[in-house]
Formats: sequence, structure tokens, C-alpha cells
Amino acid sequence: MTAIFDKNDKPVSYQCYDTSGLEKTIHCYYEKDASFPEGSQKWIAYLTGGIEKIFKLKRKTIRKIGSGRYVAAVQFIVNADGSIIDAKIKSSSGQQELDQYALDIINQSKNWIPAILYGEVVKAYMIQPITFQIQ
Repeated sequence: MTAIFDKNDKPVSYQCYDTSGLEKTIHCYYEKDASFPEGSQKWIAYLTGGIEKIFKLKRKTIRKIGSGRYVAAVQFIVNADGSIIDAKIKSSSGQQELDQYALDIINQSKNWIPAILYGEVVKAYMIQPITFQIQ
């Protein structure tokens, strides 16, 4: 696929090609996953910073949980305007407090760049595992 974008990252035109390099005129569309504005490395840094902040603020609660590795998977939607909506626990860490902290981290995220399908901005469902390593 070859695509040309305007200054708002919306595709202006695009061409699709099959595996032999011939141009396709049907079933040609542009799609792009939702993404964190500064990229995946900054998203990981945001998540890590959120976990560290929680550990500092909620030290007593965290100590009561006990040592171990806890993973909460959070499902959320990146809305067409880039906002995060409908965050919920898809897979629990086994600790209600940690699950709530994971939801808080996701819900407090800044707006994302929304997904694009068939050249239109759409909602995108995401799942983000968040690991709490307690020692």
C-alpha cells in the first residue's frame, strides 16, 4: 500500500497492491491501530511511572498484599476522539486493590491517536496487561 496523508494524519489518497505487485482496485482500504501519541516506548514509561507512583502513595496497602507477581489485564476502548472509555478488568490479578490501581492508571491516560478503518476514525478495543512485582 502507498498512502498520502494530510497534516492531521488523515489519508488523502492511497493505492493497494496484491502480492505480485499489481494494483488492486477493489478491497483496498487504509487502516491504522490506535496508538499512544508519543509511541509505544512512552506508553510503557507511562505505565511504569504509574505503578511506581502507586507504590509510593499506597505503600502500606501494598505491603499487606504480600510479595509476588500479580498481573491485571485491563480492557479499554480508545474512542473516536482519542479518549479512554469503558476500562474494565479482563483478567484479575487476584487482588482487588491492584486491579483498581491498574484501572486508575489506564483511566488517567491522556488521549490517544484514534484508530482508522476504511479511512474513517473509529473506536478501538485494547487489552493492556499490567504487572505488579511486589517484594
